[in-house]
Amino acid sequence: MGRKLPKGGKRKLVFSRDTKKEVATLRSQVAMLKKSLDELSILNDIATAISSTLSLDDVLELITQKCVQHIGVEQAAVFLVDKTGEDDALKTRVRHSRTTQKFVQFRLDDQLTGWMLTYRKPLLLNNISDETAFLSSTLQRHNISNLLAIPLIVRGEITGLIALFNKKNARKFSENDQSLLSVIASESAQIIESSRLWEEERKLIHLQEELKTSERIQRSLLPAEIPAPAGYNLSVNMVSAKEIGGDYYDFIQAGPDHWVLCVGDISGKGLPAALLMANLQATVRGESLYGHPDVCTRMTDINRRFFNNTTPEKYATLFYGTLDTKNHTFEFVNAGHNKGLLLAPGQAPALLSTGNLAVGFFEDAEYTKKTVPMVPGSTLAIYSDGITEALNSEGEEFGMDRLIQQLVSNGNMPAKELTDSVFSAVRAFAGSAPQYDDMTLMIVRRRA
Repeated sequence: MGRKLPKGGKRKLVFSRDTKKEVATLRSQVAMLKKSLDELSILNDIATAISSTLSLDDVLELITQKCVQHIGVEQAAVFLVDKTGEDDALKTRVRHSRTTQKFVQFRLDDQLTGWMLTYRKPLLLNNISDETAFLSSTLQRHNISNLLAIPLIVRGEITGLIALFNKKNARKFSENDQSLLSVIASESAQIIESSRLWEEERKLIHLQEELKTSERIQRSLLPAEIPAPAGYNLSVNMVSAKEIGGDYYDFIQAGPDHWVLCVGDISGKGLPAALLMANLQATVRGESLYGHPDVCTRMTDINRRFFNNTTPEKYATLFYGTLDTKNHTFEFVNAGHNKGLLLAPGQAPALLSTGNLAVGFFEDAEYTKKTVPMVPGSTLAIYSDGITEALNSEGEEFGMDRLIQQLVSNGNMPAKELTDSVFSAVRAFAGSAPQYDDMTLMIVRRRA
């Protein structure tokens, strides 16, 4: 006859102490395994999604989305070091929220930024209501009940941080939360940095393409051909210090026997200077073709239009003159530009200046002019300061004396060969020193 069952018909299982211990250990191992699987799942999701995109914003959005989803918070944000500024301020790049409530516009202030950059370790704040807690007043003002932040570190350098705000259901952040976010931050830091570098490279490539396009546009604004007035030989060369420059030159036929010749130098460098150059070129051409016949009046109008079309800090130096190929004279205005050079046979080199202000300084500026003869065999040189101020490795300038010597010693050369010889001399003088400024040289020779 078998044993009687306990009242109720169910047998009660009794475990030994060792069995209970084994069960507890097994449960702990299962929990740890589940935690590891959760971490692997998050990292796998991030890695899988990232493999299909290199967009930095997409990467950051994915990371914050997974943090909100798996750690259970109201908001997550990534703050990256702003490498474009003078300091290493951390600035918000991406936020993500799963709440239906109004989005909390919380920004890490200088205190928390400074703390993270100084201590370089996780920050967990659960008891925000404590008035003595770090950043208590700031966090409460933005409805933040608790906070968990982990630095992003790449090759020993802090590149940003991941911050989680307000654990859901009024819970507190745990050590497991900190551990999981630390793993995410550790694995994500290099991915984020790689995406940031890729984004910067893409922007640089795009900028280089824009610069090449701008250079082509700028070159198209300059004369396509060098004119050949009867009895004269002309040449010009311009070498920009960057892809696009701020120097300007032009040949404009204002009449059967009259040619406007000019060389200008825009304040600044690069794209802004190139845009101003286009502005100046349009103004000069308009006034030269349709403006007043008097050169001083034309310059006054050029100055007024340039002044009204630019910001106060912008200006341009301009050497502007009219070559009369019938009467063989050159009438000019020098508006703050380098002194032109006139070399006539049997005479000392003459410096061409009229003592006028640069274009764009004052709206009502007035200009004076001078006229010089172009005798047979004479050479007129108009240039920008990139020629005379070219530096060698010792910081010495090429200077006016070397320019004059080069022009005098090669005075019998045709204009093109003479221009090339000056540029060769400047390059030989500068050696390995970089070119800091645009260089332009225009040569006008009257045949003997």
